[in-house]
Amino acid sequence: MKISTQVMDAAALQGHLDIVKWLHINRSEGCSVHAMDSAAAGGHLHVVQWLHENRTEGCTRGAMDTAAAGGHLATVRWLWAHRTEGCTTVAIDFAICNGHFPVVKWFSELASYQPRIASHTAGVSIKSHTCIKKDLGGRATLVFE
Repeated sequence: MKISTQVMDAAALQGHLDIVKWLHINRSEGCSVHAMDSAAAGGHLHVVQWLHENRTEGCTRGAMDTAAAGGHLATVRWLWAHRTEGCTTVAIDFAICNGHFPVVKWFSELASYQPRIASHTAGVSIKSHTCIKKDLGGRATLVFE
């Protein structure tokens, strides 16, 4: 029976580590970078960690972007500490737009990460948790309440 890398990718997307492991042992098709990316998007940290330890495909910056979009702080932190891909500037935008303020706060506290605040969120109160204010110089400041 012929299958493709999409099968392991789909199992990772759903967080089915048992199926990912079975395919790894019993099939030669493997997976693509979409396996780790989609596992991260779903917050399936156990799958992300297993793929990191047992496969070589890796992931893209989309893994951290979509983990941030989903509010999966543990996954974002793990990817930051153990992978080299990093993220794009939209990671914090996604977290802000989706109301995932622990993720936004974590990004804002990183000395090495200067978040770009989406212009459409500047000056607006978001779900009563955070207010993004602009000073006279046009710099955005996150205020956590």
